[in-house]
Amino acid sequence: METPILISASATRLFLCISILLLLSTCRREIPLESTDDTNSPASPTLILDDTSATGAYTVHWTAPAGATSYVLQEDQSDDFRNAVVAYSGSNTFLEVSGKSSGKTYYYRVIATSEAGESAWSKTKSIAVI
Repeated sequence: METPILISASATRLFLCISILLLLSTCRREIPLESTDDTNSPASPTLILDDTSATGAYTVHWTAPAGATSYVLQEDQSDDFRNAVVAYSGSNTFLEVSGKSSGKTYYYRVIATSEAGESAWSKTKSIAVI
């Protein structure tokens, strides 16, 4: 009669963990979990400010890339957008701004969205309120 081989519980757990990791790495290579193809996402809009200074009322507008269905315009008083607020969200390609404080500079950037995804942020533009 053969002597049974005893396997500790920790060795069994290690074997199971390695088996699961090997299985997951094989599945991941064969079946992508999500698509990374964003070729159908809209291009970045071009942000347009007619002036670099204004008296507290001005218009921010942007181009409409092919396929874009909506836009998000962010505003901040710093060019790092750490405290950005959504100044506009919708399908228009402009925002009429008013009531801004004199002596401050406002920074803007916009993103285009569609069913296929979203664009990168536009280049930042700023306007100084005088």
